[in-house]
Amino acid sequence: RDKAWHIGIGLLTFLFSYMVAQLNIDSFTASLSIAYLFTALIGVAKELIYDKWMKKGTPDWMDFFATISLPSVIMFVFVVVPLIKLILKF
Repeated sequence: RDKAWHIGIGLLTFLFSYMVAQLNIDSFTASLSIAYLFTALIGVAKELIYDKWMKKGTPDWMDFFATISLPSVIMFVFVVVPLIKLILKF
């Protein structure tokens, strides 16, 4: 159940930060990358600062990986696969 929350919050964070980035940047790939980095930063901060240093929870790297799981799939589909296709054309 905890991992489901991390997956959901990670996806919502990614989508929201993508929309904010898209308002300021015209590049689809750059907006996705910024959203991904922001989501990863939030995931690390939650585990290290909130859970470990503030002792408000139990730090667990699997929680971090759950947080970035769906954003990782989105990045793979919309950034990595097109990049591989572009490279293979040469």
